[in-house]
Amino acid sequence: MAPHELPFRLILASGSQGRRWLMQQAGYPFEVKPSNIDEPTEARLGDCRHYVGELAWLKAAAVARDVADGLVIAADTVGWLGGKVIGKPEGEADARRIIRSLSGTVHELWTGVCLWLRPGDWQFCWQERSLV
Repeated sequence: MAPHELPFRLILASGSQGRRWLMQQAGYPFEVKPSNIDEPTEARLGDCRHYVGELAWLKAAAVARDVADGLVIAADTVGWLGGKVIGKPEGEADARRIIRSLSGTVHELWTGVCLWLRPGDWQFCWQERSLV
């Protein structure tokens, strides 16, 4: 087996160019199947760890149901400041507002990841926090 060959298909459950680039840099062959789920704008449980974990799992689940065999990888990354999700800006003015609110602060950047192996439906999920 070649160093970057895997014993299973690898499916990226994201349309993100950034995630695609990261996977390409790792050198593994992969397919892209965006999850196309509706993402909530607020953390239901008031906790960013649960928020990104749930979103990563929902993305993986949406893609895994259409995969007979392979490893689905899904992730979600959000900023967190003052107990609120820092969402994607809705335009230039909103982007400027977000940048101003982050300026001079230490905020959290959370990433949730879910690996879902089909057909056995083994799931491995975790979350990581960085201070920015």
